[in-house]
Formats: sequence, structure tokens, C-alpha cells
Amino acid sequence: MEKRDDRTLLLSDTSVPDLFIADHMPLLDEHALKVYLLLLQSEGRGRKLDKKELAARLGVTVTRVEKALNILEAERLVSQKETETKVIDLKVSEVERYVAGKKEAKQSDVLPGEVSARERTVRIINDTYFQGAMSYRWYALIDRWFSDYRFHPDVVYTLFSELVDRNKLNHTGYAASIADNWHKNGVRTFEQLSRHQDRFRDMYQFCQKVARSLRISLDEYNEPLIRKWNEELGFNFEIVELALSRSVRMRNAKNLMIYDRMLRTWHSHGLKDKEAILAFEEKQAAKKSESQTRFGKDNRGNYEDQGDPTIYEKALNDGLRPLRLKQEGRSRETSSDR
Repeated sequence: MEKRDDRTLLLSDTSVPDLFIADHMPLLDEHALKVYLLLLQSEGRGRKLDKKELAARLGVTVTRVEKALNILEAERLVSQKETETKVIDLKVSEVERYVAGKKEAKQSDVLPGEVSARERTVRIINDTYFQGAMSYRWYALIDRWFSDYRFHPDVVYTLFSELVDRNKLNHTGYAASIADNWHKNGVRTFEQLSRHQDRFRDMYQFCQKVARSLRISLDEYNEPLIRKWNEELGFNFEIVELALSRSVRMRNAKNLMIYDRMLRTWHSHGLKDKEAILAFEEKQAAKKSESQTRFGKDNRGNYEDQGDPTIYEKALNDGLRPLRLKQEGRSRETSSDR
């Protein structure tokens, strides 16, 4: 029998990568964090914990553990197979990704002065926003913005200013989405970014006007739909306000899909100005009124008793006949008893 050393747990340590603390930990909920630490500890001791054991150790349901594991897998912290869950070595995966990115990047057309400006910008960002402790993931993202998106240094610095203003400095995914949006809109220089932000401010004011008209709060769910009315359909606020006035008194007037269907109908008919829309609505109302009138005329004459008043009387007597026969039978039985 193997002798147990009671000092093992007391004197042992579990190593947690700094990459995890800097990049991943702020994005995990408490259950995902606990599951990750337990998996790290068990692998360090050469053990494998299944979902049921993890649930028992944490005092939660297996469903909760499965949800936590899915979060960890989405963050590329673990890999799940049918029978086991394995912790991914963050250091190895990040180095491999960095090397792969370096191979794909084309640095031959970058001038030495531009390289110095980029390095200086990275140092300023590190000192200003991360107190000299910026994580590797940010370095990799910034390197991509320089090499793939060809952002100028002042554009990259402005991006971090945006993150601070929106309280999203810990979210690399949010930063990547902003950079992708700027890249798709052709932003490379600070001048191009300024023009893009001017358009963004105009669009935000458009969305705010719609939200105030409906007395709703502008959020991440309804703003994209409102933006499409201007960007995709090409309607200004005057036309959108006309659509809002059509259903604003309805019980579900705050349902944006009502106005979305209305605006898309106008767009499909090529209606761009207020006069054309009003003429279209007047024509549609006339068609509806004519259809209702025709339907009312056609219904007259759809009855079997039309023109023959005895049919209704006969049908009524037939319906009462069984009751009459039953009553007559009872009357005869009563007379015979007497």
C-alpha cells in the first residue's frame, strides 16, 4: 500500500500563467474561473476530473459545469473531447500564433522611421493605459492593426482612447470589433478617422432622434436596426418620422419591427420622398375601400331562404318537431293511466 504524504497539499503550488490573469480572467464568470483553477490543479497532480467530479467539488449542477466548460473552450483555455477535458498551454499557443502572424505579415514596405513611430506609440499606450504591464494579447492585436490594417500610429492611440471612454479597456474582442469597423470604412490615417467619426456622430444623433420620438432607450440591440433605415434604405429622419406617426398611437407602438416593415415596403416600391409616400398610401387606401365594398355586395344573396319566406318557417318547425312528438307521447301515456 502506497504511503500517503499529508504534506503534499500543504506544500504544493499550482502555477497560473500571467497571460490568463491579464487577458482571460476579467472576462470569465465565477463558475468558469473556479472550474479552470480546479482543472489546472488536477492536471498538475496528474489527475483527470470529469464533469460530475467537478460539479461535486464545487457544489453545483453538472449543467452549470458544462456551461462553464463551454465558456472556457470559447476563450481557448481548454479543449473538450467526448471523454476528457484538457487545459491548453497558453504560453505555447500564444507563441505559435505570434510566429504564424509574423510569417504572414509583410514588413518589407515599412520604412525605418515608421517602425520607430509604431514602437514609440506602443510604449506610450503601455505606460498610459496599462501602467507598464500590457499583456501579450494587446501586443499581438496592435501588431496586426499596424501590419494588416495599415493603421497610422495616431489611429491606434485614438482607438485606446475610445476604449477608455467606453470603459472597455479589458475587452480585446470589443477593441478588435472597433478596429474591424474602421478598417471596413477605409480608415488608415487620422484624417480619415476624423471624417468617419463625424459620420458616426451624425448617425448616432439620427438614432437618438428616433429613440426620443418613441420614448425608448437607445441600446446595442435597437441601434443597429435604426441605423439600417438610414444606411441601407437611404431614408432621412423626415421619412422615418412619417412612419413613426402612422403607428405611434398603437398599443405596441414601441415595437421597431412595425416601422421596419413599413419602411421596407416603401423602399421596395422605390418611394423616397414624402409626397410619393402619401400618394402611395392614398392609392392603397382606395384599393382597400373598394375591396371592402365589393365584398359587402357579394355577400347579399348567399342564403338559401332568399326569396322564399316559407323555408325558414319549415326549418324551424322541423327543429321543434321531435320535441312536439315527445310531448304528445307523454300526453297519451298520461291519458291511458287515468
